[in-house]
Amino acid sequence: MGSVFYVLALPCRYRIPILVAAKALCHSPNMDMLKSLFVSAYMMAAIIILVFAVKSLLAGADVIAWGGVILVYAPFMMVLSWLMLFRRMARTSSRLPMLIVLGALGVIVATWGYLEGGSSVAPVLAIVGFVAFLVYDY
Repeated sequence: MGSVFYVLALPCRYRIPILVAAKALCHSPNMDMLKSLFVSAYMMAAIIILVFAVKSLLAGADVIAWGGVILVYAPFMMVLSWLMLFRRMARTSSRLPMLIVLGALGVIVATWGYLEGGSSVAPVLAIVGFVAFLVYDY
């Protein structure tokens, strides 16, 4: 975002080539491969962390903290599964605002669980998952 302001401060004859180069970089084959790897790794990690959180929740350890982690990961996995199986639309359609709200709420709940004496791993996984979702969505 900050680099946009630097570009706008340049004289007009330099702005267009820089913006074209930036757009080309975002759509290069290397960037597409990097995006593909990120999405695959994020989905795999989300499934593993979700299973771990459910297992920890069922074991009775830190219900609030692990419930927050589940609140971060479960809605995304459910919506993504539904979109992949039943719909033909973009997986980032409309920037998925409800999932952003649920993810933020999950981070708050996991942090609250930690502050109440719960697991210190839960809020870290919730924050990492929420940030990764925002990277995926935007």
